[in-house]
Amino acid sequence: DWTGAGGLVEEGEGSMHTDCVICMTQMRCRMLRPCGHVCVCAACASDLRDCPICRRVVKSTLPAFL
Repeated sequence: DWTGAGGLVEEGEGSMHTDCVICMTQMRCRMLRPCGHVCVCAACASDLRDCPICRRVVKSTLPAFL
């Protein structure tokens, strides 16, 4: 396994896992600021205070296109 920028994980046959790390049902689509991790869906991002990857305080989110 390899974890790169934004917490995307590549494994097996080169498949990319893009599920939200919180609900694990929706696609990751929000970038957290200021850390820059792309790890959550829009629904989960709306209730987030700290990044689930690095625990930095989330000041804002931006749309991310994967």
